[in-house]
Amino acid sequence: EKPGEHADRMRRFREIASRLRVPLIKCVPGEHDAALDGGALFRDAFGETSYSFDHRGVHFIALDNVSLGKPAVGAERIAWLRRDLARFPTSAPIVVFTHRPLFDLRPDWEWFTSDGDQVMSALAPYENVTVLYGHIHREHEHTEGTATHYASRSLIFAFPDPEIGVPKKPLPFDAS
Repeated sequence: EKPGEHADRMRRFREIASRLRVPLIKCVPGEHDAALDGGALFRDAFGETSYSFDHRGVHFIALDNVSLGKPAVGAERIAWLRRDLARFPTSAPIVVFTHRPLFDLRPDWEWFTSDGDQVMSALAPYENVTVLYGHIHREHEHTEGTATHYASRSLIFAFPDPEIGVPKKPLPFDAS
């Protein structure tokens, strides 16, 4: 990668996304966006790496679990999350966006967040929690207590099912 290429790609994405005819665009960093520089470039391009907002009675939380350079949210962000959640009754619908799964799906493939159990502990009192995550590039659903976690298949670099005992390498692109 040539110097400045990463920043150029983020600017290009922001330019393309700005053409969407929607009132609000929010982004959550992946490890390729934020792990090497602690999220500095991402923040310059898109704003904070962790934030929350409310829309039509739903509380949305973007939770950065990549910019520490390892699969972790970190004590500071977990404290922020607890303060953020404290404003809401346990019946409030909560949607969390994050990059890596917040549970140990497949630690040997880096499909986990080391302090995800602390995040889930903060979310545990809430009756209606949905976690949307990426990173694994495949469909997956996992329910833990009152939280359901969902991942969707990526258009590129889709990974095989780790349960079938194949190595972790992207599947060939299927144009159909």
